[in-house]
Amino acid sequence: MFDLIETEAVTGVRLFSPMLSISNAIFGGGLRPVSAIINYSLQPGEYPEVEEMPEFCRSLATNLDCDPQTTVVMLTTVPQRYRGRSDDGSCLITAGLGNAVPLLPELEWDEREGAYAYNPGTINTLIVSREALSSSALVEAYGTAKLGLSEAVRNWSDSYHPERELIGTPTDGLTIVCPDVDPKLRFAGLGSRTGSELIRRIREAFNEALSHRYPEFNSLEAKSG
Repeated sequence: MFDLIETEAVTGVRLFSPMLSISNAIFGGGLRPVSAIINYSLQPGEYPEVEEMPEFCRSLATNLDCDPQTTVVMLTTVPQRYRGRSDDGSCLITAGLGNAVPLLPELEWDEREGAYAYNPGTINTLIVSREALSSSALVEAYGTAKLGLSEAVRNWSDSYHPERELIGTPTDGLTIVCPDVDPKLRFAGLGSRTGSELIRRIREAFNEALSHRYPEFNSLEAKSG
C-alpha cells in the first residue's frame, strides 16, 4: 500500500497508487488525490515565511523524489526522533506540546492582521486508511480523528497541566488518506468500526510519541479506554 520514508528530518509515505486525501497542510491540503505525504522537521534557522512555504515544500518534495503536484507536506519544529506509530504502522505522529492551548485560548491570531510567529509545539498526524471512504465519510473521519487527538492531549494535560484543560496546538497538522476505489464506506464517525479504529490507532501512536519525553505517559492509556 505504501513505502515508508524515514530520515532524521522526515517521516512520510510514498503510496503505491494514488489515494484520496483530506488534509489541513499548508502544501497539498484540501480534499484531493495524492501520491505522497511528507512530515518534515524544520532545522535550526530554517523557518520560511508563510508566503515562502509553498516553494519551500515544492523543493522538499522534489528532493525526496515525490511529485509536488500530488504531495502533501506538513511542517513541524518537532524532531522526527520523537515520532510515534500505531501498532499496525498506519498512523504516524510527531507530537510537541510546548504550544498546547485550551479550546478558547487567551491569545488569538488574526490572519488578516499579518505576522505569524513560529511556536515550539506542533502535533502532526498521518493516517493511512485501508478502507475506501466516500468523500463525506473522509470528512467525517477527519473530524473523528481530531476528537481522538484532542482526547489524547487532554489526558496528557490532566496529569501535567490540570488547571488549563489543554486540547491541542494552533499549528496541528492532520492528513488522512484512503483508497479511491469502489465500493466505499459511507460513515466513519463515532460508534462506527472505522471511526473506532481511527481512535485506537491515534492513541497508540500518540502514546508512543509522548513516551519519548514522558516515559510514564503510556499509563494514561487506561484513562481513555
